[in-house]
Parts: sequence; C-alpha cells; structure tokens
Amino acid sequence: MNLLLVNHYAGSPRHGMEYRPYYLGREWVRRGHEVQIVAASYSHARDHQPALPEYAGAPARWGRSPRPPRWWLLAVAAGHAAPEGET
Repeated sequence: MNLLLVNHYAGSPRHGMEYRPYYLGREWVRRGHEVQIVAASYSHARDHQPALPEYAGAPARWGRSPRPPRWWLLAVAAGHAAPEGET
C-alpha cells in the first residue's frame, strides 16, 4: 500500500520531538508498505533540523519553511500570545 504521512513537526530520536511520525513510518516500512514522509524543514519542536533525504527508512521531503523571528519564539516559550495582527 502507498502511504503519505504529512506532519509539519515530524521529528525522530536524532532530531528531537515529535516521535510519532517517525515510529509510524518505520513500522509501515517494516510491514512492506511504500511510505513518503512530508514535513516542514523547520520546527521549534526539534533539537536539530533535518538534513537527511531519508526518514525512518522512508523517503522524506522537507518543505522549506522559514524560521520564526526570535522574539516570537521567546514569547511562545514564555506562554505569551503573539501581538494582535502578528500571527
């Protein structure tokens, strides 16, 4: 079966959170399915951003996504909402 998993936060034990797409993709490949993973090239949830063409034993496509401004990352980490009109 051909499977497409789209998750902008997709991480791995190597990259950091979030692990669910990694383990699902790995298990589907082990069961003989054709798997394609599509994720954002940047995610605040990852420790390291991906540079690999393969993910969990499946081909991966990292859609180019800009890194948010530092002030926004700090505000999110502190639990503050973005200013009105700046989402």
